[in-house]
Amino acid sequence: MEEVGLDEFFHDLTQEQEWHDADDKKIVDQYRNLLAMLNTVLKDWKVFKIGAVKIDIHIVGRTATGDWAGIKTEAVET
Repeated sequence: MEEVGLDEFFHDLTQEQEWHDADDKKIVDQYRNLLAMLNTVLKDWKVFKIGAVKIDIHIVGRTATGDWAGIKTEAVET
């Protein structure tokens, strides 16, 4: 298990590259919107990456009411 910062996790996902086409740029915008929403809705957030190669990613934090909330996704890292 590895803990990474939210900004670190989203860094590459939110950066447009010169080789991006229109679809890639749309995906970058979607990641930027997700990051902005997470920063607005969650405080004291943590990103946990669990596994090797096929990785479970959990982004969790506290809501304004103090409850825990988050999202889960998977990634393949080679």
